Amino acid sequence: MVVPYSPEVAEILSKATAPVSALEVIFGIGHRQAYEAVNRGEIPSIRLGRRIVISTRVIQEILDAGTIPERAA
Repeated sequence: MVVPYSPEVAEILSKATAPVSALEVIFGIGHRQAYEAVNRGEIPSIRLGRRIVISTRVIQEILDAGTIPERAA
């Protein structure tokens, strides 16, 4: 059964990248948990100066798999 995303999540996933704060909305985790997952390398990220972004393709893979795919970890 396919469950449609909320408008807020659909908006985030419609872009190429998302800020770390988007993980809070999408996965329902806290601010600290989101940054810790990125800092541990569990969720691949791109650092642009002081800004950290995540490819929405990676986020979509995590949602589809229900877990962090091996290549993303």
